[in-house]
Amino acid sequence: MANPFRFRRKAKNRDRFLEPLTRKALRHGTEQLEQRLVLSASPLSVSADWFETVGDLAEYAPAGEGFLRAASGNSQQSQAPMQDTSRWVVQLSKESLVDYASVSETVSLFEDSGLEVLYGLGLPGQLLVGAGCTTTGEAVRFFESNKLFESFEADAVQLAAAMPNDPKFELQFGLHNTGQAGGIADADIDAPEAWDIETGSRDVVVAVIDSGVDYTHPDLAANIWTNPGEIAGDGIDNDNNGFIDDVHGWDFRNNDADPMDDHRHGTHVAGIIGAVGNNNLGVTGVAQQTSIMALKFLDSRNSGYTSDAVRAINYATMMRRDEGVNVRVLNNSYTGNRSVALEESLAASSQADILFVSASGNGNVLGRGINLDDDPVYPASLNSPNKIVVGASGQFDEMARFSNYGEETVDLVAPGIGVYSLAPTSMGSYQSMSGTSMAAPMVSATAALLASHLPDITTSEIKDAVLSSVDTIDALSGKLTTGGRLNTAEALSVDTYRPRVTLVSSSSVTQTDSSSYPVTVTLRDNHAINLDSIGTDDLRLYSSTGRPLAVTVTKDTVSGEEAHLKQVVYQVVAPEGGWDSTFNDTYTIHAVGGAVSDNAGNSNQAVALGEFIVEISLAGPMDVTDTSDAVDANPGDGQSRTSDGKSTLRSAIMEANATAGLDTIQVPAGTFTLTLAGANEDIAATGDLDITESLILQGQGPGVTIVD
Repeated sequence: MANPFRFRRKAKNRDRFLEPLTRKALRHGTEQLEQRLVLSASPLSVSADWFETVGDLAEYAPAGEGFLRAASGNSQQSQAPMQDTSRWVVQLSKESLVDYASVSETVSLFEDSGLEVLYGLGLPGQLLVGAGCTTTGEAVRFFESNKLFESFEADAVQLAAAMPNDPKFELQFGLHNTGQAGGIADADIDAPEAWDIETGSRDVVVAVIDSGVDYTHPDLAANIWTNPGEIAGDGIDNDNNGFIDDVHGWDFRNNDADPMDDHRHGTHVAGIIGAVGNNNLGVTGVAQQTSIMALKFLDSRNSGYTSDAVRAINYATMMRRDEGVNVRVLNNSYTGNRSVALEESLAASSQADILFVSASGNGNVLGRGINLDDDPVYPASLNSPNKIVVGASGQFDEMARFSNYGEETVDLVAPGIGVYSLAPTSMGSYQSMSGTSMAAPMVSATAALLASHLPDITTSEIKDAVLSSVDTIDALSGKLTTGGRLNTAEALSVDTYRPRVTLVSSSSVTQTDSSSYPVTVTLRDNHAINLDSIGTDDLRLYSSTGRPLAVTVTKDTVSGEEAHLKQVVYQVVAPEGGWDSTFNDTYTIHAVGGAVSDNAGNSNQAVALGEFIVEISLAGPMDVTDTSDAVDANPGDGQSRTSDGKSTLRSAIMEANATAGLDTIQVPAGTFTLTLAGANEDIAATGDLDITESLILQGQGPGVTIVD
């Protein structure tokens, strides 16, 4: 029987059910929903308020389980993911978020629709909505007719990129290959050579988004992340992140605090990343020390929902951004449908500077890899600067026959055949598995080693190090963006680290003169700063409105005995005519991108460093010469002048407000009344006039000078 939910490209006039509806809308005799750019409309700031559960998810379990059985019915684990129209992933528009600030507040949106909000997925306006008794067509028409919804899509089942059914994949070789089992010597990631440089750190957290992790495994327990803000078992959300007792992570499939693996896939992946090394027990991970955050969304059948994967990604992003947890890598060894919600979550993780490692997937139902450039698989085929896509190679440095590939989509391969790692203790503790699922965590672990070796390394620098250091293989040419296989030792040896620029001290200009004022910065590199690259215009000043200040910033002195650490004093040269109150502002000091380099040719990134303040009092007192009430023609120009050349009390106060520093206003004898219509005290040109800066108001004596 044909699958009614699978999109068929050949029949252009058929219903295109369940593709993400911001791309290809469902057609049910209704007007097509216009395409919208969700990423530009939806804030990418994960919030605990948007993880709230308000509905009964158990009511939707029977339909979901049916889809899971269908999705996992093929032993190859590679058929197209299924979508479940009893559950909808919905994104509210940016405009509607003004009125709806939490999940519970959105419930009223669905009154009388037959739909109900189940829970939030983590990003503002991102919801999982249950269909109830509503048909697919009714749900689509409801979403299409309401402009409060930016996008909507049926929730989809994601499938783990699990092992192909081939007994020849049982030989282990990935970390150190000496030619065992007939393979080619050194067809490996050079792990022992990498460990001469770095073995890892438990300060670096890798989130494993999978079927859970056996966090009690004796060869893994010491490398399991523990939430420092949570007290285990007290039933209290101690860190106020919206999750009670999330000590080692969270189970998003069952919505509880126990992310225990009930399949084995997640534990195997976690072991490849971070099984404890040098403990005289079992195996070692590529990162002998790290911290594994267990985020479960796949079930015992090794499949799960898009909405749960989205929540897992958003949780990890939130923990880094809001809770200070050093989550550096997300390992994603699963494949599924394209999802707008998943794309948004990926973008949010990129903003948080987290690396997203994705398995390329295990091919078609025949176990043969497909070209993702032509036939995309997700999340591997999503576009994001923080993403690395990994295929699988074998013990002869060949592309594994099951591995998806693509010169424009898949970045590199890593060993993925017969990889020996952990299994849950209830399932034998150790086993070999094969698949791109096993290749991706080798890259995730390499990224963790880089983050351990250089704690402030950026995601961009990690990605550059991994991709620029591969062992190029002729057989992989035309199939990968790099044409090569992961080499962990080379990734730790190649230099992609950019010089860092930080502000030490700045100056404040408080008087009229023609002096130069110093700004001192520190330049830091992992190896050596190129002294010849330091010069004029390494820094620029920008006004509070974003305009560049027309001044020259010259190099003065360079000091520091260590090659990788230098202190530089720059001088901000006075503008033509000197400093005066017309320059008053708080300027932002920017390091110019690409100005300073290291000896490897890496140059600094553009970055805002701090403030340079010009705060000069007016040259002399302002004399009020007219009793009329008229506004200043040009506040901030250093002169109290109305459009007809008079100096009124209002124009003088407006000028003082616009000019930093202590100013003096001299008021002659007479009565000065603020008569302009208007009651807004924050608007100097009308009504009552607030004094927002320091000033001295000098009259001619009581009863002589009167201000009304």
